[in-house]
Amino acid sequence: MQESGNPRLDEQATTQYVITQDVVTMQDPTILILASLADGDKHGYAIMEDIRIFAGIRLGPGTLYGAICRLEQRGWIRAVKSEARRQPYRITAEGSQHLKEQLALLGQVVRTGNRRMREA
Repeated sequence: MQESGNPRLDEQATTQYVITQDVVTMQDPTILILASLADGDKHGYAIMEDIRIFAGIRLGPGTLYGAICRLEQRGWIRAVKSEARRQPYRITAEGSQHLKEQLALLGQVVRTGNRRMREA
């Protein structure tokens, strides 16, 4: 059952987390890429560097561009016309909405975890 006010999980939710050697890691970089683009257009290398700086996660080019392709197909980002050699991308309104929903869900997980740690 879903609690009211919480974002819904559905088959389009793309970010999955796994625990590997006691560390939670992201299997799909969707939220990372959308978060990077939330403050403005960036080309692939700039997205990789931004994610490395704010999340401490290094995405390989194959991972990044595979995810970019999926995000474009879903309409969550789009390529922006540019005279430059590198192709910039922009988050769409739908991508921003998806990011907000996923961040709200993650926020709920963090709040619950913190509350339960204080109670323990």
